[in-house]
Amino acid sequence: MIKGGREEGRIGVLVVEDEPLLLLAAVDLLTEAGFAAVGIGSADEALQMLRGSDQFSGIVTDIDLPGEANGFGVAWCAHNLGLAIIVVSGGMTPSPELLPPGSVFMAKPVDDNDLISTLRQSLHQIDGC
Repeated sequence: MIKGGREEGRIGVLVVEDEPLLLLAAVDLLTEAGFAAVGIGSADEALQMLRGSDQFSGIVTDIDLPGEANGFGVAWCAHNLGLAIIVVSGGMTPSPELLPPGSVFMAKPVDDNDLISTLRQSLHQIDGC
């Protein structure tokens, strides 16, 4: 089921990216596309936020992140919570078994329109429609 975000009627999406400019750009892009986007700069912070909140329906996470965990750990946590998952990286293309079922991998640089479209499709799939 699609969960609400911080703002009524907007779908909550957590963006996890350690590069500050990329994080700001992704949050702005998703906010302009109508999502309630929240940005976090490390995997450890993302895991804390995911475990302590039900405001997110989707996540966009980089793989290479600072902290004890990485983007794979964040993606698997999001999977266990039933979220739509997009994993991005400019440094590697993961083998399918490293990614949670139903998640989508996108290589950086990610086209803005492709990211929005893929996120909407992933959210549609978890909603069962």
